[in-house]
Amino acid sequence: MGIVQPLSRLIPREWTGLEHVESRPDAGPPRDEGAQCFSGGIDSFHTLFHGVHRRDVLLALHGFDIALDDDARMDAFARSLRAVAAATVRRAIVLRTSIRRHPVLRRLSWDREHGSILAAAGHALSATVGSLVIPASWSTAWPHGWGSHWESDPLWSGDRLRVLHDDPSLERWDKVPGLVDPLFFEHLRVCWENRAAAANCGLCEKCVRTRVVFARFGVLDRAARCFATTVDLPTSLDRLVLNRKQLEVVWEAHYLGWSLPPDVQAAVERLVARSHRALDAGPLARLGRRLRKTARHVRRLWVRRPR
Repeated sequence: MGIVQPLSRLIPREWTGLEHVESRPDAGPPRDEGAQCFSGGIDSFHTLFHGVHRRDVLLALHGFDIALDDDARMDAFARSLRAVAAATVRRAIVLRTSIRRHPVLRRLSWDREHGSILAAAGHALSATVGSLVIPASWSTAWPHGWGSHWESDPLWSGDRLRVLHDDPSLERWDKVPGLVDPLFFEHLRVCWENRAAAANCGLCEKCVRTRVVFARFGVLDRAARCFATTVDLPTSLDRLVLNRKQLEVVWEAHYLGWSLPPDVQAAVERLVARSHRALDAGPLARLGRRLRKTARHVRRLWVRRPR
């Protein structure tokens, strides 16, 4: 896949002052079939089970959130993708892309630009599908710019491909009660730190916050198979320290106010208090935490290196 122009050229006017976008027409009529971006996460499964747009193809990208040279993890995810597609009578397609290695993209914010990569993948398949559904990440209550957004995604459409953003009315955690199918618990994939060989580690911040969501809705025991850890949730919470964005945008704004099992609720309160103390401890303490985090990352890479 080639580089596409940055999403900041096409995001809504209130973000950049942009007033008009001209689309480039593509040759030929659009196809009838539709594709859905599928990462195996909560948003992907909710769109798969409850979306209203055509979803004949489940599309995954190798080189998007799984590194292009990480064949073992991608092989495991591809098997899962094919199993989900077969169970829901759909086709699975995996595209490989080196776009994250492109020097232009390295200078841009991945948070704000990743939607352009998904749209580019759809256009690469426009001889096969006529539409691409991007599952909603944030609800309409999210006021900030984001790479995939209900206002910006349709602007990537062309004459041969419609780019659609799925219903953004629900927060991610509010989608969980509608995901009781065993297929969801068998194939859920949320871990982005990739600490486990081919599964959700259960210990990184995203895995732990997902486990908290499951605890909130009473399905934590059912979801235990999703995570490659036997460490209980309160202990996992006690091992975390949050950065400021995680603390303020997610944990304080939402999780701290939830009704949770008492031991989990107490661990969440300790996490928030501990993170505040760490963030207020000064630059030397923050530097020490970064160095320790870097050391852990280097150790993981060393363990995973080819023998």
